[in-house]
Amino acid sequence: MYQPESGTWFSATWVVTKNSDGSLDAKVFFNYDDEPNWDDDIHPGLYGIDLEDFPRTDENIPEWLSSLLSNAAKAENERRAKAEEGKK
Repeated sequence: MYQPESGTWFSATWVVTKNSDGSLDAKVFFNYDDEPNWDDDIHPGLYGIDLEDFPRTDENIPEWLSSLLSNAAKAENERRAKAEEGKK
């Protein structure tokens, strides 16, 4: 499902309907752009790993993902700086 330069999907929705004759139809909708809703918090680093495995060009990285990764990197840099300061 990877699309070169565009990445892969973040979430999918399956819709199964029962027809009047008893048969079933299934459709799946893939979300390539919107932030998925999780029941639990997802560590931002997992999105970074996903981006490494399924690269996107800059213009194909959604704003929410860019902000999330940027904020996570800043927080990690601050954490490391405090840890280094504590060693002195």
